[in-house]
Amino acid sequence: MEAYGGLKLTEQARPVLCGEQEVWLRREAFAGANEDPLWLALKAKRTALAREQGVPPYVIFHDSTLLEILNRKPQTLHEMGQISGVGQAMLAKYGDEFLQVVEDVANGV
Repeated sequence: MEAYGGLKLTEQARPVLCGEQEVWLRREAFAGANEDPLWLALKAKRTALAREQGVPPYVIFHDSTLLEILNRKPQTLHEMGQISGVGQAMLAKYGDEFLQVVEDVANGV
């Protein structure tokens, strides 16, 4: 057990604190998403919006936010607002458009 600023950490906690496990989990989560039609549609929507606005895609939503949308498949603005990275401003600005993407892919459009 190691101590950091008065905290005692187990060996299982050390990789998380150092960021090693989170990076591994994130990399693992994205690996399965690359072939998913919803993932591709979400990224395409984000890219199109970013081009229209002349900003980098991550300004619209980060990949981690898109991954959470992919995994949770929100169906309402309330559900969309529960996703990390979707604040009230982003929800008002982009919520309906991304919900439409989720619905379209679910319906095979």
